[in-house]
Amino acid sequence: HGKTYFNELDLTQGWCDSPLSEIGMSQAKALAQKIKDIAIDEAYSSTSERAYDTLEIALNNPFMTIKRDRRLKELNFGYFEGQPNALKGKMVKEDFRNIETSCDYRKFHGEKLSDVVERHLDFLQEVVSDEDRTIAIGGHGLSLTALTHHLCEEQLQKEFPDFRFLGNACAVYMEYKNHQYSVLNIIE
Repeated sequence: HGKTYFNELDLTQGWCDSPLSEIGMSQAKALAQKIKDIAIDEAYSSTSERAYDTLEIALNNPFMTIKRDRRLKELNFGYFEGQPNALKGKMVKEDFRNIETSCDYRKFHGEKLSDVVERHLDFLQEVVSDEDRTIAIGGHGLSLTALTHHLCEEQLQKEFPDFRFLGNACAVYMEYKNHQYSVLNIIE
């Protein structure tokens, strides 16, 4: 999703939502230009407004129905929702490339990153097939970064060694073939 007011204030947002800022709307419009030549057949979004609004602007297609799915929501940070990012950084280890030992917010009434990745994998298993179609997914930086690393870590290390984290209004263009995901491009 594009930058939100919470992003600009450096506040934690997972399940809580903040609208796109002017910068975020501009980022979504810039993403629209970068993906305009990709024919999208289906579109899905997190139920968060910031993700939905970014995808709607980026697709720039009033005839495209965007289906919302709760499984695409960001990590629930529990008590840290709406709080300064620095606060959670002092309390919880964050390494989105190691989903088993990182980002565990359960003791703060949130969730663990590995559970978020499992939600996303469940979604992918339901909607992705070997059919030749292009699916756009509007989501969130932490969860989609962790998912991308989980699906394609070896390839990322070889072909995209500088990739660490999806910034605001960025995209990963992936292919699913022979039951395998691969990254075709990272659009920043």
